[in-house]
Amino acid sequence: MYDLYKRLEDPLFTLLGVVKFHTLLKKTESYNETEIQRYQQKQLSSLLVYCSKYIPFYRRQFIELNVDPYGQDAVAELKKLPILTKEIIRNNYEYFISSKEHNSLEFHTSGTSGDPFTVLTSTNQWVVEQGVVWRSWKRAGYRFRDKIAIIRSYNPNPSQPKIKRDTLKNWRYYSVYHMDDASLAQYFKDFKVWKPKYLRGYPGSILLLANYADKNNIKLEGLKGILTASERLEESARARIEDVFQTRVYDHYGQAEITAMYHNCEVGKLMHDDWEYGFSEFIPHKKNEHKLIATNLHNRSMPLLRYDTGDLVCLSDIKCRCGRQSVALKQILGRSMNFIEDSDNVSYPIVNLYTHFADKKTIKQFQICQYVAGKLEVKLKFWDSVSSEEALLETEMISLYLKKFKCEASFSNEPFLMSEDGKLTPFISRLGRI
Repeated sequence: MYDLYKRLEDPLFTLLGVVKFHTLLKKTESYNETEIQRYQQKQLSSLLVYCSKYIPFYRRQFIELNVDPYGQDAVAELKKLPILTKEIIRNNYEYFISSKEHNSLEFHTSGTSGDPFTVLTSTNQWVVEQGVVWRSWKRAGYRFRDKIAIIRSYNPNPSQPKIKRDTLKNWRYYSVYHMDDASLAQYFKDFKVWKPKYLRGYPGSILLLANYADKNNIKLEGLKGILTASERLEESARARIEDVFQTRVYDHYGQAEITAMYHNCEVGKLMHDDWEYGFSEFIPHKKNEHKLIATNLHNRSMPLLRYDTGDLVCLSDIKCRCGRQSVALKQILGRSMNFIEDSDNVSYPIVNLYTHFADKKTIKQFQICQYVAGKLEVKLKFWDSVSSEEALLETEMISLYLKKFKCEASFSNEPFLMSEDGKLTPFISRLGRI
């Protein structure tokens, strides 16, 4: 019975998200600025009251900082709180968890900062998430059971095929761990027969498809859109993908910490704030750049108030032609599109490795450096509770995993290389870009 429930869980949340779209999110999309502010004030007020009752960390902090959860201006009360960092959450993890919610979903951050950790979310928040994603897909013209070719996340074991079918959703998953010419030829042969209406994947994996299609003069008929996520979409990559596939790219921004989401619309390249999902603040950083600080409005399992996403954004000073009144971003500066190269000089999106490391509960921080094709230098920092035997086993497992990419791993005890502003850079490549 439990296995049956787990199989039905994802379709159930999707269905509830579609209902949320039709009953709320379709209407709120056309709200003006006053209506947007009124909605967010109401949601924040409810969230602050909840945190004061059921979240130990905030119950104590509200008293110390004189935050009134029942105050008339919820935004002003929220801004009395300091910026929340990943380190603060780690050091107080159990105190961020609700004493009331008991059916939480667990997510691992992607590790794009080299510093992954686990977040809990409530089922109601996940329904809102599915509704917001559904709305963004509707902008691209998606209809239920339209064929989607997905080039992300799928990691087949040796006994599994490179192409996996989901008959219920009418999707197909293509292994991002097999991006050599022979595998890409197999994928495009399948595309030609199956005729997907959408491609969905990391910008890096979609760009590899576009380069292969262009080199081999392959055209895909009937494509209605490209859905990208999980990496920064470079403008040059967007132009290249749209030129090769002759259709529009719809980009998605979000995080596993589930604090904010942004999406492209039907007409422009700006990223629109999904303000029903989270409350965003923009702290000046450098000229024309702001830190994105965000608060999810619906997560009752583990609310993160004024969370530093670690991403920098460039605000748009003009409204989009689509007429939506929400905040819009010109650019999101984070999670760059990078590649590793195997011993045959085949490129793979680095986000594959980020996803893998995110599931490693023994690892506190990691960094991957590549100076030669087919060779990776890995630096690891384990949690204090991890024994030397466990650490050795983990390194052996990572070495085995990296062989999927025809890459040899060497492990270094040298200090992590940091950026100019003191941040850990999870991937450093001295190879030329593809």
